[in-house]
Amino acid sequence: MLEGYTWENTCIVTDYDRTITTGEPWATTAFSVFSNCSSIPKIITQERKELFSFYRPIEVDETMEKEIWDKHMSDWHHKAIKVFTDHLTQEMMTDVTEHAIQETQLRQNFPNFLKKANQRNIPSVIFSAGISNIIEWVLEHHSVPFSGIYGNKLVFNDSGKCIWLDSEGVFIWKKNWKSIPSETQKITSWKSHEILLWDSLWDVLMSDKDKVSTRIGFLLSEYQEPSIRNQYNTDFDHVVESDDSDNGILEEVVHHLTQNSKNS
Repeated sequence: MLEGYTWENTCIVTDYDRTITTGEPWATTAFSVFSNCSSIPKIITQERKELFSFYRPIEVDETMEKEIWDKHMSDWHHKAIKVFTDHLTQEMMTDVTEHAIQETQLRQNFPNFLKKANQRNIPSVIFSAGISNIIEWVLEHHSVPFSGIYGNKLVFNDSGKCIWLDSEGVFIWKKNWKSIPSETQKITSWKSHEILLWDSLWDVLMSDKDKVSTRIGFLLSEYQEPSIRNQYNTDFDHVVESDDSDNGILEEVVHHLTQNSKNS
């Protein structure tokens, strides 16, 4: 693994929820933080819980026909948007920020991995269908460096009402490298090799086809069917079966990059 990769030619593209963060079914994500925060009205909490209860089992069903799965994920995303635009205000965000910082658990060794990459001038782009405001606040609180975030940024009008996004948004069923704005793509354009990290088979399009790619997948406890495990082993170069750890793979990546750089 990682033959030809060095500190000089490598970049990182990673998911956030259940990849940088832990992946237990109850784990706080950059969306779920809005469901259990004291400043959030009960109507937001209730509507989001109802959406999660219905759509989360579909989201983790990686045996479903892609066209049907896409339709469900599209419906979930747009219904979630409507919950925010109907009820969320900027005044609520201070408490949401504190709650996200307190409740979000980062995957073991991931912060240190990104810090070492940053020290070696390896750019890291976070590509997420979550709320980028939340992602940025949590990582900055934990002093985790990143080069760019492409996600869904909440925007508020002059009266403090949520008007949703500053762009078309990132949807879980359309997370592909071609959709990333050119200014974000430029962050990694000068690198020839990429390390990709994510927790879902649907994220395969995050890859930049012009680069040499190594794919590391986090197989969560929710994905226990043998067919899914087999697909992970087919689609990823390395599979980590853990909800909260990297099982040593990130330190192994650092070791390979260091050794290859010495020998290049």
